[in-house]
Amino acid sequence: MAISFKKKHTPNSPSTSLQDMLAIAVKHHQAENFDEAITIYLKLLAHAPDSPEINYLYGHALIARKNDGDIESSLPYLETAAQTLNNQSPVMLALAESLMLNKKFHLANEALSKAEALGASAETCEKCRKYITQATMEHTIQERYLSSGSYVAPEFYLDFPDTLSETCFYQTLEESLSQPITDHRIFIGDNLIALSRTLSFLDDAKLVESFQKHTETAAEKATLWRVAVLLWGARQGLNLPGDFVECGCYRGISARIICDVLNFKQQEQRQYYLYDLFEHSDQETTHHAMPAHSSTLVNEVRQRFADMKNAQIIQGRVPDSLHDNMPEKIAFLHIDLNNVAAELGALELLFERLSPGGIMILDDYGWQPYMQQRLQEEPWLLARGHYVLELPTGQGMVIKH
Repeated sequence: MAISFKKKHTPNSPSTSLQDMLAIAVKHHQAENFDEAITIYLKLLAHAPDSPEINYLYGHALIARKNDGDIESSLPYLETAAQTLNNQSPVMLALAESLMLNKKFHLANEALSKAEALGASAETCEKCRKYITQATMEHTIQERYLSSGSYVAPEFYLDFPDTLSETCFYQTLEESLSQPITDHRIFIGDNLIALSRTLSFLDDAKLVESFQKHTETAAEKATLWRVAVLLWGARQGLNLPGDFVECGCYRGISARIICDVLNFKQQEQRQYYLYDLFEHSDQETTHHAMPAHSSTLVNEVRQRFADMKNAQIIQGRVPDSLHDNMPEKIAFLHIDLNNVAAELGALELLFERLSPGGIMILDDYGWQPYMQQRLQEEPWLLARGHYVLELPTGQGMVIKH
């Protein structure tokens, strides 16, 4: 969202003596220093509570910051601003976003239509309409299946030809699943729609509690079924000799959830080995970059496991980083490297160390964008007498014999 607007003198515009403070606040706002900007906006509002410009900027900053209570608080300020600045498309776009986040979807669409009529860019409006439609769908389906204990986190990774097609997808999904087709549980998320399933993992209170604690983004929230599969494999591993291994731990979320549920830090005789590059240079071409990869990620992951002496965080390129830092025996193995060469290299070194009866989960095995991994790994495992079971989650499961 833009935070600029056309200058328009109004009776309640900030006085000249406050303009310098406003300019400083806007600079903080543009630099995404939202706490500083919001502090100054509040001081300005104390002097000019009816200023539409300051109400707009303050409401917009609250939406951008998204601290507890910010979304709810943003709406009255943006409504106040829109009463006067209703011919300013950025104001109407911000109002539409706040209305959507406050689940006032019909009013959000109305505000968006006004912004569009005022000349807001077609691309911006199309994206906003998609977000409103997606949020409406999620809310409608959650309300519809609330009593059945379903799980709805509609994050889909699909290649749509354009934003309009994606909007139509969410609209059609809402219309279909809001109908009384079943009162049984449903699961929506992670490119998966499952109807009339027991979804027994939703009854695992420890899993659900830890999952809610550690996941933050919409993409992470959508992976509950995948994490439940990992937890199942790890539980089997507790009955076998060896350590736990994850290649491609990224932010360490799934491993941390497993540790919480299984109270792994009390498993003093076992280690949990977590491998990742953690950061990607512009020259890195052999591994798949993810949004959180940075120079600080490895320390963030170490902090996530700071209370666990038996968690080993190892930075480096797999399989190179394995040679001096791998366990003799493995009870549970999870590979999620998004790269053919890296995963084959990990298999060469680690699979023979997996205890008989141990579970190996290949995170990318059944996902179409990573087809080359399946095409390479399937014959590698077949040559050793092992078959991969492709799961609905996109994961591949192998039981070592």
